[in-house]
Amino acid sequence: MRRVMRFVAYINFLEKAVVLSGYDGTDRLLACTGFHLIGQLAILKCRVKEFLKNNHDTHGFNDSTLNVQLSNSLRTHTVILCKFTLTELERVYRFTFLIYVCILSCTLYGHCYIGECLIEELINRILIDLQFDVARTCAMRFIIATGRSCRRSI
Repeated sequence: MRRVMRFVAYINFLEKAVVLSGYDGTDRLLACTGFHLIGQLAILKCRVKEFLKNNHDTHGFNDSTLNVQLSNSLRTHTVILCKFTLTELERVYRFTFLIYVCILSCTLYGHCYIGECLIEELINRILIDLQFDVARTCAMRFIIATGRSCRRSI
């Protein structure tokens, strides 16, 4: 009987931890995602410098760099939404749940938009820093590839 009571207490504790991570963990997750994004942008800056020096493998560059950044945000928000759905769907009113889903969706779209703006600003800054005169068509291809990866992630 004591084992059952301990097991129930343990499950109760885990359930409360999951609920708290759904409410409080979002802010911490966004802060960690921001730090991760800064690191990824630093890596992207180095890779763009290499890309501008030798632009032989453009498809591999786009797939490995741009899609990874947007998919990280998508995965974390999906995990948060699934955890919240599993633990709170029975207890929370449906209206509250719909508000939470809408807020997470807006946050995800906001991340996509901010990421696109940061990447565009980073490209412009790198082009100014390196003093390269890149043809407009190359820059447009890069922006189009970024837009495609953003649409694919959403």
